[in-house]
Amino acid sequence: MVTLPSGTSMNVCPSAGICAQLCFARQGTYRFSNVRAAHMGDLLLTVDDALPRFEEMMSEELQHRRYRGRFVRLHDAGDFHSRAYLKAWLRIMDSAPEDVSFYCYTKEVCL
Repeated sequence: MVTLPSGTSMNVCPSAGICAQLCFARQGTYRFSNVRAAHMGDLLLTVDDALPRFEEMMSEELQHRRYRGRFVRLHDAGDFHSRAYLKAWLRIMDSAPEDVSFYCYTKEVCL
């Protein structure tokens, strides 16, 4: 569970079970204020009205030649937190060059 700047709570790993208590993203460098701020900024791009801008930014970024022939990992912490977010990633992947591959670790099998 993450508290957004608005004060509302958001579950960024809706299907996490016991792993939520042991999550590596709750310890180490993830607790540094600058790292937390960067992750919060990224998260805020994926919710509500900001999601279309996130999709646009990611689609544009993935056109760069540095991604050609590479694997791109989605998420280093968190998961697909909503159906809209998952669908955005599917569109992003569909718009990426064919030689860019994607992978992720997820527990979200019901979205």
